[in-house]
Amino acid sequence: MKLLNTLIIILIASIAYGQGEVLSTLKDRTLGKTAKLSEDQLINWHFLDYETDTVPGISLNILYNSGLLPKKGKKVIVAVLDTKLDITHEELKTQLWVNEDEIPGNGIDDDKNGYIDDINGWDFLSNAKGEYIKYEHLAALRIVKRDRRTFEKNTSASLSDSEAKMYQQYQNAKAYYESQLNNYEEGARRMEGWISQNQEAERAILALTEKQSLAAVDLDSLIENVSDTIIIKHAQFISQNNRA
Repeated sequence: MKLLNTLIIILIASIAYGQGEVLSTLKDRTLGKTAKLSEDQLINWHFLDYETDTVPGISLNILYNSGLLPKKGKKVIVAVLDTKLDITHEELKTQLWVNEDEIPGNGIDDDKNGYIDDINGWDFLSNAKGEYIKYEHLAALRIVKRDRRTFEKNTSASLSDSEAKMYQQYQNAKAYYESQLNNYEEGARRMEGWISQNQEAERAILALTEKQSLAAVDLDSLIENVSDTIIIKHAQFISQNNRA
């Protein structure tokens, strides 16, 4: 029993000592970047290293320079299931899968798969010509738009089994779309209220100060010197929201 108690005491002491070492090490480190980032760092911050550069990136530059990467890798084809892919990116353009059954730029569906000139795959969120669309819809809205005419006035009782599955998918998508729409509409109402409050506060302060515009120093002066609580609240409201 004495031996067990002794081992427990040693274990607790070791843990406490180890924690002290960790905390001491952390205190000696720079917690975050304090200097202004260079243009290159702003563009490539995610490649940097927290300890080396004091920028919380993924340490990719260190990995590239470490010599740990294999000189010859195994060929792997990856299907990207996402909204966009920059096929001109310097790290990707020489690594892209190429559809060898398609002749580039001839405007013909050479491999007869339904897609013209699909040399590197296909963007299914683009238009029929494969052209880039800046604002695409979420999947739920696309389902609602596609199936609204078919299912809006129907019930599952009048449908076949396969149609009933699509009908249920439509109902789920519609419910999700409507909930998201309500959230965005509520957000828009709050924003309109904020704009209205901000404009009312600004008009009141401009009338008091007889100025054409307000600077931060004007708001700070009002907060510190006027006794009108409404004006103070107006100044605080503008100051807080314009500096956020």
